[in-house]
Amino acid sequence: MILSEILKQSDYKIIKGTIEKEIKAIQHHSDKIEKDTLFVAISGYQRDGHDFIEQVIRDGATAVVVERHIDLDQIPEAVSVIRVVDTKLALAEMVNAFYDHPTEKINVVGITGTNGKTSITQMLNNLYTSFGQKNAVFGTIANFIGDEKIPTVNTTPDALELARLMNRASEVACDNCFMEVSSHALKMGRVHGMHFNYAVFTNLTEDHLDFHPDFEDYFMAKLQLFKMALKGCVINNDNVYGRRILKEVSLDKRCLSYGLTKASELWANHIEYHQWGSTFNLNWGEQHIPVRLNIPGKIYVYNVMACVGVMILQGFKMDAIGAFVSEIEPVRGRLESVSNDHSRTILLDYAHTPDALENVLHAIREFSRGKIITVFGCGGDRDRKKRPMMGAIAQKLSDLVILTSDNPRTEAPNQIIKDVLEGMTVSDQLYVVEDRREGIYKALSLASENDVVLIAGKGHEDYQIIGKTKIHFDDKEVVQDFYDGRK
Repeated sequence: MILSEILKQSDYKIIKGTIEKEIKAIQHHSDKIEKDTLFVAISGYQRDGHDFIEQVIRDGATAVVVERHIDLDQIPEAVSVIRVVDTKLALAEMVNAFYDHPTEKINVVGITGTNGKTSITQMLNNLYTSFGQKNAVFGTIANFIGDEKIPTVNTTPDALELARLMNRASEVACDNCFMEVSSHALKMGRVHGMHFNYAVFTNLTEDHLDFHPDFEDYFMAKLQLFKMALKGCVINNDNVYGRRILKEVSLDKRCLSYGLTKASELWANHIEYHQWGSTFNLNWGEQHIPVRLNIPGKIYVYNVMACVGVMILQGFKMDAIGAFVSEIEPVRGRLESVSNDHSRTILLDYAHTPDALENVLHAIREFSRGKIITVFGCGGDRDRKKRPMMGAIAQKLSDLVILTSDNPRTEAPNQIIKDVLEGMTVSDQLYVVEDRREGIYKALSLASENDVVLIAGKGHEDYQIIGKTKIHFDDKEVVQDFYDGRK
């Protein structure tokens, strides 16, 4: 594509060279340059792309986009230099143009909030597949385009990778894309310029305050998605921040609220919780349908309402939707049951925020006939404020707690544990076992018939990050090893 066409959506200034040249690739990674690449210099947290301009030119870049002054004397005459105000936003604009605006060709639904994003994207995929539609799903577990699975690094891919994925989804004729949209992605411009038809809000609670300066900044980042939505929004009316979003955007577009009372447009009542799942009624106007959901917990009642809300806005009939809800499959690492021959209920859950841990423990209490034994830790290099909060919640809502490591990253595991313990009291029902494998073994050895063991924090993850090294570690495999006697 000609560079001038790539730049059509961007405000820019030509510093050197011509924009009437052929570009074969766009890149912001300095080690992935090929001939005739347009290199976009991003100022990151650890490295600044502007420092690698001479290198990328040697490797084949014929145009560079910058946001600050560079020494033009070091730039060959054949290389074009373009200046923009913000290279992150410009990257998103340029890759969308380069890939011919793929999000305009697919029904894109963005899901944001602290908890529930992954489950809702997977549940939407289940439901729309039941109606014969082909979908892409982008999020925490992996990126899926139809049946193709593509590993993921971030909850929301960067702008370049996202455009490539969307283009691929368009090429294979996906009808929909259901994607998790993180506050990081919104604030850093990864989804800038995308076309979202619908946006879903789940909830907003303590998280990511290592990245956002305060909670209001966290909320304002989330709010951007609903201002971007072109056709409608589906919003949890039982969350105070959901009600704020409704006030902010309901005058501009169709907004459907959901919750557990008649104050919401779509609401659930007559809820009964069981170990296998829940039953409830869904109500929308004069329509009332009974639902049997094979995933336990109140949070999943909310997640179902979010999914149904999206489908209502798209014109699906309530009775047709209800027929398929019972076929929704449990999401990996979200209240996932690990089978065993010892009459123990072992559950894995990704809960790694105070609110998520509280929700999952309340869900378990609804059906547990014995003790609740919780294994959890907190991640390193992340928001420290939530550590004592999670400790207090685990101790309050569990009968026995095993405090262990999660992904310590570059922090000392024992220091993370000390931070968590600030929210807990000394008790003979509290064990500190720094090694996660040994912590899980301890919980399983203490469990009796009818007890529930919750192993929280990692869910679907099959790794542990210690220092800057990622090692294989799968909570589910550890449970199976314990019962196989392979200690």
